[in-house]
Amino acid sequence: GWPEYKASSSEIEKVKDTDGDGMPDWFEDQYGLDKTDASDGNGKSLDKCGRYTDFEMYLHYLVRDIVSDQNEGGDYQKLS
Repeated sequence: GWPEYKASSSEIEKVKDTDGDGMPDWFEDQYGLDKTDASDGNGKSLDKCGRYTDFEMYLHYLVRDIVSDQNEGGDYQKLS
């Protein structure tokens, strides 16, 4: 059989996604999004250039350290 996974209340709170848009409540709170409005996942309020959805910005947030380490010593070409 499959193992039974358990999580503490604090672990569950870290991944709670009230509106089901894929972004946890803590992220929406931190970046001024509405954790009760699923439509903000498709909004573009977090990207100052308006190219990426708020959900895409969250995904980038998850890998920001990996991307930073990969670019160390590299050459960054700004998008126009």
